[in-house]
Amino acid sequence: MKTPDNPPTPQHRAPLRVALIGLGGYGQAHLGILNDLARSGQCRLESAVAIPSTSAADLAGLSPQVRRYPHFDDWLLAERGRFDLCCLPTPIHLHASMARAALAAGGSVLVEKPLAASWDEVTGLLEARPAPGHFLAVGYHDFCTDDAYGVKRRLLAGEIGTVRRIHLLGLWPRPDAYYQRNAWAGRLRLPDGAVLDSPLNNALAHYFLLALFFAGETLDAAGVLIEGAGELYRSRDIESFDTAALRLKTQGGVEILAAVTHRGTVESVPLVRMEGDRGAIEWHAGREIHIETAGHARQTLPLRDAAHARMALFSNLLTRLQGNAALLCSARLAAVHSACILDLHAGCPIHDAPELAPDEPGHSAPPNRPANPLEADLRRVVREGRLPSELGLPWSRPATHFPTTHSQLLAHRRA
Repeated sequence: MKTPDNPPTPQHRAPLRVALIGLGGYGQAHLGILNDLARSGQCRLESAVAIPSTSAADLAGLSPQVRRYPHFDDWLLAERGRFDLCCLPTPIHLHASMARAALAAGGSVLVEKPLAASWDEVTGLLEARPAPGHFLAVGYHDFCTDDAYGVKRRLLAGEIGTVRRIHLLGLWPRPDAYYQRNAWAGRLRLPDGAVLDSPLNNALAHYFLLALFFAGETLDAAGVLIEGAGELYRSRDIESFDTAALRLKTQGGVEILAAVTHRGTVESVPLVRMEGDRGAIEWHAGREIHIETAGHARQTLPLRDAAHARMALFSNLLTRLQGNAALLCSARLAAVHSACILDLHAGCPIHDAPELAPDEPGHSAPPNRPANPLEADLRRVVREGRLPSELGLPWSRPATHFPTTHSQLLAHRRA
């Protein structure tokens, strides 16, 4: 399917020449997929940046024929004009600068989500002009299959009536080691750039953007935010938040309610639920879609898991480079998510909430521990459509209403 943001590009030679910047962390997922595609002759990984601290285990999947560089600047100097696609599974604060430099070096770019963590970086990427035949794509893999667009068509066709409310429930506990795995986890800013790491801007960003997208009034657009209220909490010694509850309102009258955490003890499949006046559609991430309409039995449709969606992303990148239409997440769509995150951080304080930490074996619960587990509290938030403070939860603080300045600027910006 072709969408307005994803026109075909002129054909490039095959196999396509790919560069991979960074082999640690999520870079290993990129490397595994690229190796699979290379074995089938669709591309050839020709160059990579493996910084000096890259482990032997991370280097193990890299062919000896791949040209290796210790730093991104070294790669830029040597590889300008020698690649068709540059993959950037790099830290958030490096996304914008690396993406713009790689585009200027003459190839297409896949930058991981989120797009960027400052307004100047977001607008800089929107203004970037790739070389003829090239493009910038963002690693929101759920927008690379027709699953999300299929749901959006149902919503626009009125299958569940007028959409009134969308909620996101994300219960993804992460251990303390998650925040110790690198220098930017849980950070708001580093000396060389903004980070704004959080469940909403990293691990659960895919589903937050889906909620915004499903609220959009046209097939390829996300909802335009006009109001916001939020509660942000940190239960660890981090700069950012690990638990949040938001209520947003779009220009089209849709309420978006999000309740997410990296605390708790029970991991659940992220859920995005769209409620209309004649039914509901539920997106159970990586598993299935449920469709409930008045007078009809519930339909259950299969949903590609994350591994299949990631493979679709890379296959679509190569398809686009060969001059054919393919679904990809554009910088414009990804910017909607980034603008919302910027609005949130500009307007909402982060409250310390050590009482959200789960009880440790052999230790008694602190006296101010909520009577109900955190997971049950957040389920109640989305079920009743009220923020924690509105429910009177003992660990909550008053919600803060915040302006949607960046979201409005983006909405009025020319495509």
